[in-house]
Amino acid sequence: MEIIVISAAVCSCQPKRIELDKVITNINKALQEMAIETEIIIKNDFQDSIKYGISNTPGVVINGSLRFSGRVPKVEEIIEEIERE
Repeated sequence: MEIIVISAAVCSCQPKRIELDKVITNINKALQEMAIETEIIIKNDFQDSIKYGISNTPGVVINGSLRFSGRVPKVEEIIEEIERE
């Protein structure tokens, strides 16, 4: 399983960093609940945003498919998307 989090490429502002931390925390909680071990890849390249059609970060891509964009998904939502795989 591949999980990629696309964050704001040029934004070093505190709210975006906090948002990114929350996304990663929620993904880790979902993976822990499901007893899945996988690496979370964080990308900051604008080209990745274009590739996956992300207009607002953060974006969460699971196995090559954009699942969330522009918000922090809840743990339950992440679990549902992983189960769809």
